[in-house]
Amino acid sequence: MERVSWRRAPLAVVASVCAVFLMAAMLLGCGTNTGGGTSGNLKATLQPSSGKQGSRIEVKIVGSGTNFIKGNTRLGFTSVDPTNPDVKVISTTVSDETHATAVITIAADAKTGNRMGAVTTTSTMIESAPCTLKVLKR
Repeated sequence: MERVSWRRAPLAVVASVCAVFLMAAMLLGCGTNTGGGTSGNLKATLQPSSGKQGSRIEVKIVGSGTNFIKGNTRLGFTSVDPTNPDVKVISTTVSDETHATAVITIAADAKTGNRMGAVTTTSTMIESAPCTLKVLKR
């Protein structure tokens, strides 16, 4: 059997491992902070926290224990089909360390229910604050 070196691991494998780690943290209800910074319970709240199928909404993001950075902070959501996500983040704009806004589109055929998401900041460390958006029937 051939030994796999992490130094030569394909980007897709590394990305998959990171995605699993972040999803586990979100499901456990805690934020993650790697790279030596102070860790805590990172959280993000979306206002509004729901949107209807076929809509485009602007949400306010309020973080707790976060350090949002302009240009380095992004909002994202899980999807059953990553090649065709039904909830898309068009833009994320940071106001300060704990406040941002995002423009989101929800597909007309999106399944109703909660979508797990995360506000992720990358700089000298990776910080991911979990959040939830509920998709409502049109």
